[in-house]
Amino acid sequence: MTTSGVGAKMPHPVMTKKVPIVSDRAPRVANQTQAVRCDNLVYVSGQIGCDPVTGILAEGLEAQTERMLANLDAVLAVANCSKENIVAVTMMFSDMQYFKRADEIYAAWSPPRETIPLPVQQAFASKHLPGGALVQIEAVAAVS
Repeated sequence: MTTSGVGAKMPHPVMTKKVPIVSDRAPRVANQTQAVRCDNLVYVSGQIGCDPVTGILAEGLEAQTERMLANLDAVLAVANCSKENIVAVTMMFSDMQYFKRADEIYAAWSPPRETIPLPVQQAFASKHLPGGALVQIEAVAAVS
């Protein structure tokens, strides 16, 4: 089989097994997996500040951010990893004015930067986050 050049037939990549990760200590959304592990990477779906038992969104930015991070911790724990394993995060805000305070809470939650490299981070505003949330986070973690 030719593997290079114009019009070459490339071998089909081998699909790595995807393993769903589910935690009872984080909210579950229909038609969404909380996380998927593929090889040594764990992809965590967007987490918001909902209580996992009641499904009620916490009141205010600080409470939502803290609950959101607790939900992220819960999903990571089921995947046998933790915040120390996170290599990338994306934070979404209903208004970018929330970024500074949420990022301060995120920084306090994160491992000390002297101990491990900080993950890459993106942030953007989205007019309508799920359930009327003010902040949402998704993450990628690397595990061995």
